[in-house]
Order: sequence, then structure tokens, then C-alpha cells
Amino acid sequence: KAAEAPVAEAPKGEEQVVLGEGCVYCTLCAKKCPVGAIEVDRANKSWTIKQEDCIKCGACITGCPKKALSMK
Repeated sequence: KAAEAPVAEAPKGEEQVVLGEGCVYCTLCAKKCPVGAIEVDRANKSWTIKQEDCIKCGACITGCPKKALSMK
């Protein structure tokens, strides 16, 4: 099994990943998150990000096919 490349950690600041309109609860953002900071409950159509665990790498934003996530 090939080793995964390390994820570059962005500086911790006031920025947070936020959910906008368009989310279809596909779970791709959670699958792309290298630290497991995102939880998606498809059955209840709910989405949670543990901001304290988020390393602000942007993997969830680039992985979202609906462009429903952003950094603010």
C-alpha cells in the first residue's frame, strides 16, 4: 500500500469552513477530510463540522461537486 502524502496544514485563524446552499448530503466532503472533522447524516439531512479539529486544508471545499462549502 502506497503511503499517503502529508496534508499541509493551513494557519489557524478566524476562518471557518461553512456550509452554503446547494448541499445534497452526498458525503464527499467528509470522505475528503483528512482529519475526520466533518460528519454528514444523509438520513436526517444534517451536516456538522468540528471547527476545532479542522486544519483548514480546503480538501472538503475542492471535493464538493455542488460547491456548497466555503472558507469564511
